[in-house]
Order: sequence, then C-alpha cells, then structure tokens
Amino acid sequence: MSKSGKGTRVDPLLISTILSDTRHRRILSLVANEPGPMTERDLAIELAALEERTPPGRVTDDERERRRIDLYHCHLPKLESAGLVVRSGAGIRLVPRFPIDLDAFDISLPSPDRPDDPRWDVIAAFVARPYRRDVVELVADRTDPLSLEDLSERLVAEGADGAVERPDTLRLRLHHVDLPKLDAVDVVSYDASEQQVRPGRALTAVL
Repeated sequence: MSKSGKGTRVDPLLISTILSDTRHRRILSLVANEPGPMTERDLAIELAALEERTPPGRVTDDERERRRIDLYHCHLPKLESAGLVVRSGAGIRLVPRFPIDLDAFDISLPSPDRPDDPRWDVIAAFVARPYRRDVVELVADRTDPLSLEDLSERLVAEGADGAVERPDTLRLRLHHVDLPKLDAVDVVSYDASEQQVRPGRALTAVL
C-alpha cells in the first residue's frame, strides 16, 4: 500500500476502524499482491483459503459464496468509502496512493503481506486521533509515571495535533477513551485508578 499525497480528504475514524479489523487488512493484502484487478470471486476464494487455512483449490462453494456475499455487502463498500480500493467491471484494485500520510506518525510499518501483525492495531489507534502519537512520545523516555493532569496540560501547551480542548476537557477524553485504547495495544500502561501513565511493553516496537 502506497502513501497518500497531501490534501486528500478522508475520514480518519473510518480508516482507523478498517485498519484495526483483521479481515479488512487481509483483504487489502490479497488485493495488493495481485498484479492487476482482482475479481470478487477470486478474492472470496483467496480469503476463504486464508481464513480456513486450506489451499484455494479446496475451498468449497459454500465457503466461497459466504465470503463473496460479505465482501459485496459489507467489506468492499467500507474499503471503497475509505478511499482504499476501487471497484470496476474489471475487478478490485488498490488506490494508487494510501489516503493518509502514515509517514507523519513516524512509526515502523509492518509489511502489507503481514495483515496479522499487531503493529497495525497501533497504527489504527494513531490514525483515529493523531495526538495519541504525541502521548506515546511524552511517555516514552520516562522512568517515572506521568500524571494524567500533567499529560493533558503538556499536550495542549505543545499544540499536539488534534488536542485543541482545554486541559480539563482533554483530560476526560484521555481518561475514558485514548489511554484505555493505547493501553489495549500495549504502547502505554495506564493506571486508571491512580491516573498515571507509563511506557507499555510494545512501545519500543513502534518507535
């Protein structure tokens, strides 16, 4: 998957939702590995083979058809709405440029050939709210915990991307949404009762 040019209008929450879904990542990986457009039928077969861990030639008609229906009604419309794939009479292909500049997050990207790599979940978390990357940077080199209050004040003071609220408003969103999400992908460790943030075990894998 290539990276986007500037000025592309996308819904970052939709992109985040797609990248955090393993099946969507598998679909993108399968389409990316085709030299040309991929038909829905062929994509359904390859997806079933991947998920059932069986050779494509052993995929049953029922398994193929179930995947094809899911692709047609659910997955492909979402991927197309997010600007990740294009569908035409010739088949499905990736867009020439990824709709978000992932270089902006300064993260070590996994290969599209590895849709099950947990780093995709980290990227999805960053894409949803760019200032989450700033949260990780503020925590990364600390040996002592950072309080939620100090974290919110520093994000606002430094003009972190997307962190435009007052510190008390941002603090509530960090506590209820952002820090639990970053804790779930293990790049920070958040003690909600003490309201303290520490580096997570997976942090070094993405910086």
